[in-house]
Amino acid sequence: LAACGGAMGVKLALADLLKPGGAAAARGADGEAFAPWALGARRGGGVGLVALAGQTDAEGRHLSSTMLAGCRARETGQFQPYRGADEARACLNAAPGISPSRAIVGEAEHVARALNAKAQEAGADELFLLTIAETLQARLASYALIEAALAAL
Repeated sequence: LAACGGAMGVKLALADLLKPGGAAAARGADGEAFAPWALGARRGGGVGLVALAGQTDAEGRHLSSTMLAGCRARETGQFQPYRGADEARACLNAAPGISPSRAIVGEAEHVARALNAKAQEAGADELFLLTIAETLQARLASYALIEAALAAL
């Protein structure tokens, strides 16, 4: 699929959350087949990642509970919405055997460094972040923290 998109000159966007670690291989196939055209004169690509940052590692992990518990429930075929971070954290603590490792969560500097590493690994010039939090304010604060931390790298 990546090679087909490259041959058409279409910019690649790979959802790393669906195939962790697959971005670099997809970007390689895309690049080998890339053919410039009027609307796609330059090769480019993005990677979609799940990320959430807090002021501290503990805050980032707590705020991400809603998102991680939802992912865990989908993986086990038992999806149900979670009302808040406290209820979601209790669910995560009750099922420690399943790891929601596809998300990058924690303190903003840690999240920014991990996102930067993923972008470099994949040769991406854009990142698409999926952030699910209990409130819109928490989500917007996460984006602001990530933006500031990435700018400081």
